[in-house]
Amino acid sequence: MFLLCANVVQFFHMSNTQIKPPKTIGTVKSTSFFSQVFSKSGLISFGIIIGLAVIVWVLQMLSEFIVHETNGSSFIIPVISSIVLFISGSFFWKQAKKTDRSKYEFITVAAHRLRTPLSRLGWMITGLRDEVKSESGKFLIDDAGKTAAELTSIANQLLTAAEAGESSLYYSYIPHEEDLGLIVRQVIGEYAIGAVKKNIEVLISAPTDLPKVYVDRDRIREALGSFLENAILYTPQQGRIEVVLVKEWNHLKVSVKDTGIGISKSELPYVFTKFFRTKGAVASDANRAGLGLAIAKDIIERHSGGVGVESEGNNQGSRFWFTLPIAKV
Repeated sequence: MFLLCANVVQFFHMSNTQIKPPKTIGTVKSTSFFSQVFSKSGLISFGIIIGLAVIVWVLQMLSEFIVHETNGSSFIIPVISSIVLFISGSFFWKQAKKTDRSKYEFITVAAHRLRTPLSRLGWMITGLRDEVKSESGKFLIDDAGKTAAELTSIANQLLTAAEAGESSLYYSYIPHEEDLGLIVRQVIGEYAIGAVKKNIEVLISAPTDLPKVYVDRDRIREALGSFLENAILYTPQQGRIEVVLVKEWNHLKVSVKDTGIGISKSELPYVFTKFFRTKGAVASDANRAGLGLAIAKDIIERHSGGVGVESEGNNQGSRFWFTLPIAKV
């Protein structure tokens, strides 16, 4: 029991240890055993282990006393041990939840602090454009504006990632009865410029007589935008993207199929996981955060829908889809 508790304590502190980036290569200072033991986390771990050892010792002494008095017919010790383990487990579970919540709070604060100066930067760049007279200068200003807008978008994604998984924030959604086909066509129009630059053919099938859905329009546009953005980004020049909207039973289904880099079978189960990126995606663009699909999944599931992905493997293209329930009449 003592070894089990010690292992649990070790795992708990390992999971809460912050991973720091490597320092610049230079003189490496060796850390002695005593400096590790007398660090804050080391002292806490040592204290917890001593406390558990004392509890185990007390239980053992109590067990010997009860067994001696009752001639070995006691069942009290297993009950007490179970209670102690339950309390210990509850404590570690609460600490793990607290740590997880702290991560979301950190992302939220960091994103907010990034977004505010980026917004001001965007306004200043817009103002500078009127002051620049040369065409080359205007081109540079426009490029700077696009970069600032992209950084602002990343900050917004971090904010959305922070609220993903927090059920209380569902109430920030404002659903209405919407035409999903119209939403699909509008989002495709917004992303068309990216496809045109890569000579990608975009085909759409979205009937106009389908039932309505009860959704938050902006959130669904964001989810579909993540699917389309990935399709355009990871489809090579002169590729093809097919966007299809169909009715299936009591749901509407939107699928985005591309002729891009595809996904290996081993990576498929993790595609919608936060911060996960396939090897092919990293090779194509290493600077993305891997949040878009996780955010899209959270949005769709908050609307009582589902998401999925299919691919035959690397360089075989992929098909992402999501479903939304038809609005009740």
